[in-house]
Amino acid sequence: MPYHRATCYRVYPAARLAQSNIVTIAAGAPGQWVTFTGPAIALDPGAYWVVIHTGPTNGLIRKRSDGVANWYSNLDTFSDGAASPFGAGTTGTATLSVYATYTVGY
Repeated sequence: MPYHRATCYRVYPAARLAQSNIVTIAAGAPGQWVTFTGPAIALDPGAYWVVIHTGPTNGLIRKRSDGVANWYSNLDTFSDGAASPFGAGTTGTATLSVYATYTVGY
């Protein structure tokens, strides 16, 4: 069964800040919005990545491949949690849609 989690990384210096709950999405399921719930964390001003971590098989999230080269990926074993730091990655031409919300002054 394919598992997924959302992970928040600070871009510089690179570090994993938080991981969400694990969500199961069945292979072949129709496209849909999926809710991930993570812990409340304080974020200083800066740049962050919202990463979708999949496993145990990689490449499970649907993507649209006609966008600009804004894809950055990294092979990372799911069972031990998302790597920190993110690690070396590769670029590609794909786009994911992510709708993220946050609360100021949690």
